Amino acid sequence: MTLPIQLRALFFTCSALLIFFLSTPYMTAASISYFLLLNGALFCENRRIHAWLMSGGVLIDLSLVIFLEISRSAIGEAIHSPLNPYQRGHIFCSILAVLLYIPAMLLGLKTIRAGKNKNQLHRRIGQTALFFRTLGFVLMFSLLAKIQSKL
Repeated sequence: MTLPIQLRALFFTCSALLIFFLSTPYMTAASISYFLLLNGALFCENRRIHAWLMSGGVLIDLSLVIFLEISRSAIGEAIHSPLNPYQRGHIFCSILAVLLYIPAMLLGLKTIRAGKNKNQLHRRIGQTALFFRTLGFVLMFSLLAKIQSKL
């Protein structure tokens, strides 16, 4: 059973707003990105919608990673600051997902340009990236303790 698109959109919007009020703007952006990716995976049969949703999610995710690195030297901070295993897991899974976005996007573009409907390698890499993004998304909330300790 699948929910109509309007209900899914409402659910994801409400979830993103809830995350916004309970966390940070960065986590809100990451949540919007994740929900776009999740919806993109659900629309894998409709290439046009799938491509737009996935591209939007990847673009937001990559922009967020670049912004955090430029503004905070996030990688250096992650290496030198004391983090618990959940926080390190978030960083590891998120980096792995971002690295997997590149071949997934390139293979997706190649599939669209070739006029094919499916590409098994694209699907496998995309599912693996989404798996690690899901783990990174869940573990992201472990950073709230670190953020609250700075306040």
